[in-house]
Amino acid sequence: MEGENDKKQEKGVDVDVEAMLKEANEKAKAEVAHKEDANDYSRFDDISSDSDDEISDSDGSGEKISVDERLIRAESCKSSGNSSFKEKENQEALKMYNKGLDFLKPLEKMKVPNILEGHATKRNELFSSLILNKVAVLNREEKWKESIESSNNAIQFLRENDNPKQLVKALFRRGVAYKSKGDLEESKKDLVELLKLDPKK
Repeated sequence: MEGENDKKQEKGVDVDVEAMLKEANEKAKAEVAHKEDANDYSRFDDISSDSDDEISDSDGSGEKISVDERLIRAESCKSSGNSSFKEKENQEALKMYNKGLDFLKPLEKMKVPNILEGHATKRNELFSSLILNKVAVLNREEKWKESIESSNNAIQFLRENDNPKQLVKALFRRGVAYKSKGDLEESKKDLVELLKLDPKK
């Protein structure tokens, strides 16, 4: 009898342990499910699930690149492009400016809170520099049509983001392209507008 009671007691302990393990397992699963739900931004219309996380590369490679890494790579492309521009290596400069713009493309339409304010500021600075430097190369290469197209993109972006200083540069470079292309009326419009923005010019 004593041995049988020991077995029952032992069995009772085993049952309790199993129940505790089962309960702990269920709690762990519930916590994981809750964590996954907390990171599901699809419930909110104004928040992207890519919000400030990794975003697939725009070249179709599917590589996941974080916002920080995109900004770092775009900055590196700008620096390389500037070095090539100084050496009058126009094609290499153009290639690097385009590559930098490609890194920024997925961030182009993102606004706070989908992107941190500091990231948005840096993105705007880089985009402005890269596209205006691209226009400078295209003007040097006398590719007026491409220059005007890129200038149009720059001007639209700079108006939307209220950057009058860079807007003056964009208008001047597009005005030069229009003039060189023989479109004096459009060139005059750009020059008149930039003088209104910055009379010292």
